[in-house]
Amino acid sequence: MIYCSSGFNRIVIRPNGEIYTCYSLNKCIGNISTFKENNLHVTQCDQKNCIVCDQNFITTNQNKSRIQKRKLDIHITVTERCFHFCPYCTHSDYSQKVNSPIYPLPIQDYVNFLLNIKRKSTVIIMGGEPTIRKDLYQLFVPTRHTLMLFSSALYFENSIKIFKEVQKNNVKLIYIPALHHTSKDFDWNIFWDTVKEAQKIPTIQIPRVKVVNYKLNNILNDIRKQCQNLKLKIEIASLDSSVVSDRIKQNKINMPHFEKL
Repeated sequence: MIYCSSGFNRIVIRPNGEIYTCYSLNKCIGNISTFKENNLHVTQCDQKNCIVCDQNFITTNQNKSRIQKRKLDIHITVTERCFHFCPYCTHSDYSQKVNSPIYPLPIQDYVNFLLNIKRKSTVIIMGGEPTIRKDLYQLFVPTRHTLMLFSSALYFENSIKIFKEVQKNNVKLIYIPALHHTSKDFDWNIFWDTVKEAQKIPTIQIPRVKVVNYKLNNILNDIRKQCQNLKLKIEIASLDSSVVSDRIKQNKINMPHFEKL
């Protein structure tokens, strides 16, 4: 058994408001409305091959103050909803999540939580598709934290509201456009227009465009060309092909039950 120092450095907020130190561990350490920073502690763990946590595994005595000097990572799943069923994404693995609430918690609950966190943090905003929430822009209040948004920007108007709020409040935002789908009805013009709007705001950084390689060379070539024109880096992630066929079958079952937004 080994110990993971991410217990001092990571908070995972699930859609129901429960807080954990890791995606792999099921020990709840609090709730978004009652959590205290001093609840964080080193976690016993046996996930030796965890790709997220390898760098945090330790076998010797720790220096708590040294570990806590690192930024706290706060992962928030603001919604589990998305209208794409991508082979790469675990969103479509469970039919009970297909029609999960768009707004599982009021946005003000997240705001109050972040305002109470004193330690400088990186707040990672995820989904589903985060920008599906029309109220998400309200999360970008003046803060000491750095916010990081993973999004395919499928909702242009909601994304623009976020960018305007970021600019108004001088918030530091790391925006990572993440393309995980092969949908034929995906509007590439809207996607690139959203990226261009984000580039206009000085406090928004776009370190890379992340795309999953489905071996669709024509799409990848277009993305490379656009990234080159916009002077953006591209990260091409590999796809675990062993799960794709099963998920495609499951998606065909799920999609007829999905309520269009």
